[in-house]
Amino acid sequence: MLFRNRKAETATQKPAAVASEIELAKDTIAALLRTLAEFCLPTKSHPTPDYERRCEELAAEVLVKRKVDAEAEAPRELLNVHRDLRATVREQRRAESREYRTHRETSRVVVEDLVRQMRQALHAQETGFSEVLGHLDALEAAVESGEPELIRDTTHKAVQGVRGVIEIQTQREKERLRRLEDRVEEMSGELEEARAEAQIDALTGLLNRGAGEEALQRAIVETRIARRDVAVFMVDIDHFKKVNDTYGHSTGDEVIKGVARVLSMSFPRRDDVVSRWGGEEFLILCRDVEGKDVRNLAERARESIERLRIPATSDIVTATVSIGFSSLRYEDGQPELPSALVGRADSFLYEAKEQGRNRVCGPSD
Repeated sequence: MLFRNRKAETATQKPAAVASEIELAKDTIAALLRTLAEFCLPTKSHPTPDYERRCEELAAEVLVKRKVDAEAEAPRELLNVHRDLRATVREQRRAESREYRTHRETSRVVVEDLVRQMRQALHAQETGFSEVLGHLDALEAAVESGEPELIRDTTHKAVQGVRGVIEIQTQREKERLRRLEDRVEEMSGELEEARAEAQIDALTGLLNRGAGEEALQRAIVETRIARRDVAVFMVDIDHFKKVNDTYGHSTGDEVIKGVARVLSMSFPRRDDVVSRWGGEEFLILCRDVEGKDVRNLAERARESIERLRIPATSDIVTATVSIGFSSLRYEDGQPELPSALVGRADSFLYEAKEQGRNRVCGPSD
């Protein structure tokens, strides 16, 4: 009876509530897909931009059952979309796992090689010491015999033998040290290259968010030593979702790359830092600028992007950006936290959006 009551309750549940739960589930799946894409590990077989694009396509199918394949006659069934979703995530995780195991195996081989060489060095030293001890034992026996010629000959042989052992050991150690130095230098170069690659955004070639945050923290720490003006700009591409929906993600990527190039040219000084903050958003750090110069820099970048033209399949795509900026504040001689500075610039960015986009907002507004 209890089962029948529950069944009846489900049957009488309002269609609107069921639809709301379904939409919530779709939104959750789409959000998980985008999170997986944002934090995926780049692999040789599965480049990050390709995986991000595929996740976005699947998210669109889950949310609105939009037809992604141009050759398909109709949108796919949701069950097929979910199967494709599981397969896509499973392939990415397998690729990441293979890449991880490869790097782990490479590290193991390098360490084992280093240990082997060290063992060989110790063994070579033991061999040399045994030979020296043999010469000393022979010399001691010759001395005990009391025969001058035997002592003379044995002493000469011992000196020559010890000298030879020392020369061989010295040469071996020099050669071994040279090989170790070469390997250490090679490993240092590989580590530095890997560290540099980990700081670069794959799509734009700019610093990624982590590297941008590190640069901002370093700049604020430096102000404690010598007080300097620091300005931060938050830049967001206007109506970017519409670009993706209208022209596709490939064109969207070209728009992001075009805006990145213009921003790099608009902030060309050595101390300027331009980073991709995420999606279609950028963060720019400038030192030694204040007052109207801060706004002028933002306006110059905005106007340059307004002139940007991106070729599409049968059209020319234009782009505009909204920019919020703020300058570092001090309290009792101490600079504020990076999060406070970025948060204030971000608030001005949203103010620029609310005022109609394609504009600059800052503290003087």
